[in-house]
Amino acid sequence: KGAKRSEYYLLTDADAGRIISCEVTATNDAGTSKTISEEVTAVKQPPPSCISDPKIGGVPGVGKTLYCGLGKWIGNPMDFTFQWLLDGYPMKGGKDTDNYYVPTDADEGHRIRCIVTAKNLAGTAQGYSDIVTIPVPPPKNTDSPTISGDPSVGSTLTCDPGQWSGKPTFAYRWLRDNIGIDGATGQTYRPTTVDIGK
Repeated sequence: KGAKRSEYYLLTDADAGRIISCEVTATNDAGTSKTISEEVTAVKQPPPSCISDPKIGGVPGVGKTLYCGLGKWIGNPMDFTFQWLLDGYPMKGGKDTDNYYVPTDADEGHRIRCIVTAKNLAGTAQGYSDIVTIPVPPPKNTDSPTISGDPSVGSTLTCDPGQWSGKPTFAYRWLRDNIGIDGATGQTYRPTTVDIGK
């Protein structure tokens, strides 16, 4: 009663458990005739449910695009949204809710994951992807090391490591005429008389 005359009808929650049928009226010049369809019982639509987790596609690495797959769902989801996580926390930025993400230098060594939220008329549900780690590349020198201090005997020289990519730690070795000096493995070195003219 009160339903719009149409060839289709969109079930609502109020129809759950009710018997639904369709009355068809046919008309021609001779008159009209009506008949009713077979009956069906309306079942309330359940919320979506993830039956196969989303997968992250692409090769993890700085500047390389990662894609968040939908996974597999039941419950006829009508809409999907995405959220990328960094070490378990939502990322901040304009690209964190797209279905793709391009890692930056700041992501090196961190864990990346995506969440897919599916929605239908009955509600929402989430699926969680696998976790990938953005690798840290080998160190690469971008600004050469330098020595500071007075090169006089007894004074202290300091080796500045310069600039490097790859977030390295540093070890030092002092050389005399391109040959390693015994025991000189700290960041500082005090020249001795042996070093004069070297």
